Amino acid sequence: MIRERSTARTLLYFILISPFLRPALASQAVFPVNKAIKVSVSLGVASRDDNALFVQTVFDKVLEEVSDKVNMTFGYVKDLWPDDEQYGVRCSSDWLDCAGDVQQLCVYKYAPQQNWWSFVMCQNQAGKDEIGCLETAKNCAIKANVPWEIIRDCAGPDANGIDEEGAQLLLQNVKDTIEKGIAVSCTVSINKRVVCVHDNIWKWCKEGYTVPDFVRQIKAAWKKLNNITTPEDPDEWE
Repeated sequence: MIRERSTARTLLYFILISPFLRPALASQAVFPVNKAIKVSVSLGVASRDDNALFVQTVFDKVLEEVSDKVNMTFGYVKDLWPDDEQYGVRCSSDWLDCAGDVQQLCVYKYAPQQNWWSFVMCQNQAGKDEIGCLETAKNCAIKANVPWEIIRDCAGPDANGIDEEGAQLLLQNVKDTIEKGIAVSCTVSINKRVVCVHDNIWKWCKEGYTVPDFVRQIKAAWKKLNNITTPEDPDEWE
């Protein structure tokens, strides 16, 4: 009799908790987000370009939803210019344009993605004409919790990158961007495939250009990379 009651209580327990077990068990069928292969998202930019600043504002909202699924990078859209002894590339307006690029590259190399992105957004919020300036870099380093030594040691005490590691980072980045065929700021690529361009207006965006559109594309790419074929979105289990 006691054994029957114990069995009955056990069955009742599993009946009651079974709705809560499903999400936990189901989530084990896919990769944990922090161990999964992340989606490569690249923006072809110039640090002082209006199109780049606009698209970065859009992706600030995108990253709020999928930052844990993304490796974000910038490819700087510039021409090689061997006659330039400072950077080896043609700065879009003046040297501050290249300095802004260098600062972003240095932070990207030595700081976590979240801090790098916060640094970039801080620069943008300061205004296009302030990007690349020493004081802007210092203020944004503080706001983004980036040790100033990261920028100083990579881009120099004036944070312009001249004769420093940062200039080499920019030159190599520009070469890589040219090799990929990215020539317009701002070009959006997901897993090395161009999905959209903003050149004063949105162009060639077959799968859309709103925040939900980019989020959807990134989630679909993430599932494909990690061989997830379940009909449900793992986010819905949370």
